[in-house]
Amino acid sequence: MQISKTIKIAQRHEEIFRAISLGELFRSTGILQPSLRLDFRPEGTYSFLWPTTGKCKGIFLVIIPSSLISFTWMKSDALYSKDTLISLVQIRLIPNGHNTLLELIHSDLPEEASYECMWDEVLAIFKRKIEVPSLPIPAFTPS
Repeated sequence: MQISKTIKIAQRHEEIFRAISLGELFRSTGILQPSLRLDFRPEGTYSFLWPTTGKCKGIFLVIIPSSLISFTWMKSDALYSKDTLISLVQIRLIPNGHNTLLELIHSDLPEEASYECMWDEVLAIFKRKIEVPSLPIPAFTPS
């Protein structure tokens, strides 16, 4: 199964990429803030915990600055207590005038996975954070 979402964000694609590189998309999933570990580079890893529903970790596969981010999504929780759900997330940032289209594709999902609503909510939260930031997001520095 595959989920595709596209949202329009009133922000430049470079700023959205910077926010993702600093973990804002993951934070928008409702993680325990101190649990985020992020090594944002190809073959780098990430991991975080949710307050009540388990953990997630993965590996960044492709990073093209301000354009494309692809990573594995390995989730463990009560639904998948014996097996870890491993899937793939791809994010494309497409300039659109003064805005950016963020296209998210989450693939290799089992039929019973309930990610449709999760990504709707996560992307809405992420969009609000990016369009009306309360604090400036520091500059992305490639390693």
